[in-house]
Amino acid sequence: RETLSVIDIEQALAGRSACLGQIGVGSFPREIIVDARHRLLYVTNFDSQSLSIIPIESLAHAVESVRANLKR
Repeated sequence: RETLSVIDIEQALAGRSACLGQIGVGSFPREIIVDARHRLLYVTNFDSQSLSIIPIESLAHAVESVRANLKR
């Protein structure tokens, strides 16, 4: 199993540490599509020939948690 990293673009562009966390996906994640209507992220996994479906809301909660921990 591999991961995708969640990146804070503003931090990355400012040259600061920007990785907010990682999401487990299949082997060799290749393409990402966002379904804004259903608030889902689809990730095709080339080597495992699978599709990972990730609720966008779960990403937002993970990012909020990381940001809260960084402020401490």
